[in-house]
Amino acid sequence: MKHSYTKYLDKDSLILSNSTTKADAFKEISERAAMFCNLDAGAILRLMNQREQMMTTGVGCGLGLPHIRTKGKMRPIVIALVTKEPITDYESSDGNDVRVLMFLMASDEDQNAYLQLLGSISRRLRHPERIEEVIENITRPSVILRILKKRPISE
Repeated sequence: MKHSYTKYLDKDSLILSNSTTKADAFKEISERAAMFCNLDAGAILRLMNQREQMMTTGVGCGLGLPHIRTKGKMRPIVIALVTKEPITDYESSDGNDVRVLMFLMASDEDQNAYLQLLGSISRRLRHPERIEEVIENITRPSVILRILKKRPISE
């Protein structure tokens, strides 16, 4: 069975943010994620920061892809955070600022599903045109959700 992040993305998982630093964005994401699971925001934030210390989740083209796995069974959580201003301290792999963060938190019990979810985010959003389209619609949450759920851009 193919797993797509779009199944877990809805209006409650979209944050239009004033964050201008990676730390602030991660804090916002962890607080929202805590609303959907039995972990507190502090624990989620610690896991996010531990993962980030291994290697940046700034994948390029203005996209940050913070992702963590947790112990035990849980439904995957996907949160999209779009910033009004660039995050300049993200340390993205291409050196560019980040404006769109797609957060994934899933159980460590199903590695295959986790990797498929990460892949589905990457395939749909790794294109600068898609990120630009999201940013251009920063004041229109319903449009952003439609853009984030669009099929991948052909290569």
